[in-house]
Amino acid sequence: MVSGPGFYQLTVTNNRNGCTDSAEVQVFQDLNLPIANAGTSDTLTCSQGSVNLNGSASSTGASFRYLWTGLNGQVVADSTSVQTSTQVAGLYQLAVTNTFNQCVGFDTVNVVADTTPVSLSIDPPRELNCTTRSITLTSRANPSNRSLSYNWVAINGGNITSANNTANIEVDLAGRYALEVTDLANGCTTEAEIIVKDSSNTVSAVIAVPLAISCTQPETELDGSGSQGGSTVVFQWSTTNGNIIGANNRARIRVGAAGTYQLIVRDTTTQCSDTSTVVVSSQQIPPIARAGQDLELTCSAPIATLSAQGSATGNNIRYRWQGPCPITDSSAATISTTCEGQYVLQVLDTSTGCTSTDTVVVSLKFSQPQCSGGDYHNQHQLYSWRRYPFGTGILRRSNPLVFPKQRSRPRHSTYG
Repeated sequence: MVSGPGFYQLTVTNNRNGCTDSAEVQVFQDLNLPIANAGTSDTLTCSQGSVNLNGSASSTGASFRYLWTGLNGQVVADSTSVQTSTQVAGLYQLAVTNTFNQCVGFDTVNVVADTTPVSLSIDPPRELNCTTRSITLTSRANPSNRSLSYNWVAINGGNITSANNTANIEVDLAGRYALEVTDLANGCTTEAEIIVKDSSNTVSAVIAVPLAISCTQPETELDGSGSQGGSTVVFQWSTTNGNIIGANNRARIRVGAAGTYQLIVRDTTTQCSDTSTVVVSSQQIPPIARAGQDLELTCSAPIATLSAQGSATGNNIRYRWQGPCPITDSSAATISTTCEGQYVLQVLDTSTGCTSTDTVVVSLKFSQPQCSGGDYHNQHQLYSWRRYPFGTGILRRSNPLVFPKQRSRPRHSTYG
């Protein structure tokens, strides 16, 4: 056994006869290390979960053996191949052994990992309501200098109104919104979700059917208390051709004229509102009153008949006559009188309380009789004169009479 290079001589001697022989050999030194090349560093990512350990640039041949070792405790599958793969980051060593001279060459390669996704958050959004019908969802990624791709998805009734591949989007419906962000450098994805709420509520403006304006009911109530919308609703009444009496911001108001009235009910929290209108009708229509033409009392027609013919009729119509003399049935449609003067007919519609009046004049047209004492007969007038105190006089009306000079007095009576 020799330990170094050089020429070595072997001499063989025969001890019996002293003969010798020798030979020489040269020992060469072979300390050349095999080439070990573990390749270039590679990176594990979310999209590249395995990298090659490539020793193909190392010494090759039948006399060479290869061994991969994880210096951080990683286990290497197929560790004796010149090329293998790993899914674990860390420092790897390649040992190349020359089986001829037992020299071993070493090289290392570092496998790094870039598998951390960016952190992602979505700003808390505003609530949708009746005035805010669209909002922006804003996302934030950290670190912000990465090249990222975005993919928004609406879930459970949501609706995206803008492009869904940007950091921020516009939405107009309540629901759940999910965002997936991919780091284009390492393929890692991260997700975030946010819920958008809609505080809009159903506001309903309801107006009860109102009573009509009438002569006995010159005002009526408009009732909007049946409206719905919660505890924060306010009321606003308006009209263009009617008349609101008092405040117009209550659930119930009073009005004093026929017309169209509008009610707006608004929720001050959600700004939701509803509008309703109602028409108030009028029954302030006076009934027709016709007392007829003026009449005359004459000697041939001492009784006048007054008629409401031409006036309103019906079960809801009532008549009332008034005049200078008592009327037997003042509610009749037709009455008779022997008194001169003005008569008033009042017509009442009991369904509306409305009244109308008309007048008729009854005048006296008697020719004065000629009296010359004794008895005088002229149709309905009879005058009989007697010497006082026994004289008597009968007359139809209190028209002036010319009495004889003798002391006597007339007596007056009225027909009917």
